[in-house]
Amino acid sequence: MRSFVGAISGFVHSRESPSLEVNRKHDSDRSIRVVALLAEDSDQSVVIDVCQQNQWELSMVETVEDVRQRMRLIEPQIVLIDRDIAGESWRTAMSSLTSCSTETCITLVSSVMDGYLWNEVVRNGGYDVLIKPLQPNEVYRIVKLARCYSMSVLKSRGSL
Repeated sequence: MRSFVGAISGFVHSRESPSLEVNRKHDSDRSIRVVALLAEDSDQSVVIDVCQQNQWELSMVETVEDVRQRMRLIEPQIVLIDRDIAGESWRTAMSSLTSCSTETCITLVSSVMDGYLWNEVVRNGGYDVLIKPLQPNEVYRIVKLARCYSMSVLKSRGSL
């Protein structure tokens, strides 16, 4: 399942490439932390590219338990969890992950998207649904929105 991304453990940092349109980096963006549990090489590649080009910290993981551990260690703004990996228990996984942190946006990645699925994600504490195959502009958009949400939660608590 992990192919070329299997070698990546921890954070991905790389040089900035001007070729990707979504490259709109600000100094505060460097503190964006993303955790991704993705099944498809193509989706992994999109997330890696967007994170590298925006100098965001990325942890690619292989299991839901790995996601939990990363959430405790780095407090990411967003977690991308593939429905194909989580399987039928994606609702349980999502509920469990959302109970770990109120400022982390848990986002389901799915090849199917409809109003019912989105409602189920929200009902289980999730933030949003990203449709597969992942598109760079959508990944960028959802990560930036998650950053804004995370910052607003921290401000409301007086943590900033």
